[in-house]
Amino acid sequence: MLLSLSSKAWGLPEKIIPGHSYYSNEYLENDGCYDLGEEKNLEEVYQNYNYYEAQYNINQQVIIFKAYKQGELEWKMTCDYRAGRLSKTITEFPGQPVSIKNY
Repeated sequence: MLLSLSSKAWGLPEKIIPGHSYYSNEYLENDGCYDLGEEKNLEEVYQNYNYYEAQYNINQQVIIFKAYKQGELEWKMTCDYRAGRLSKTITEFPGQPVSIKNY
C-alpha cells in the first residue's frame, strides 16, 4: 500500500535509534525517498504478504528502505543526504540494473 503524505511524522517510529531496523505493512513517499507507515514489530508484519523495513540516520531521515514480498527482498532503496536534504536515491531490484536518481 503506497500512501503519499507530506507529513513525515506519520511514518516515524516513537523512538529512533540510528541504524536500527523498523517495520510496517504500509509505506509512503516522503520527498523522493520512502518511509514507513505506522510502525509494527517484525512478527506482526511478517504475517503479511508484503511488509517494509527502514533504517534512519541521526537526523531521523530514512537511509535504507527495503520492501519484502512473502519474506523475500523485492527491492531496496538507499537515500543519501547533503546538508540535511535528499541528494540521491539508489534503487535496487534483484537481477536488474541499479537505478540512481540525483536531486
